[in-house]
Amino acid sequence: MFGAVWAQAELRKVLGAMGARVADVEVAVGHATEKFDGEGLLLDDEVRRELADSLATLRAEVQPLIAAAAA
Repeated sequence: MFGAVWAQAELRKVLGAMGARVADVEVAVGHATEKFDGEGLLLDDEVRRELADSLATLRAEVQPLIAAAAA
């Protein structure tokens, strides 16, 4: 149940040690088979909110880089 969460934490450590910018976001979807319908539609509102928050954080990290590259 927590294998992916632990693997992501270890990957963030390795990437950070290599000098990568790593955003401090995480979305864990435990019991994923219960969170999606047969068509792959996300049914869980809490997970949807977490995804939206994570994407907003990632966007905030990337936008200054895009602006600097365009200048």
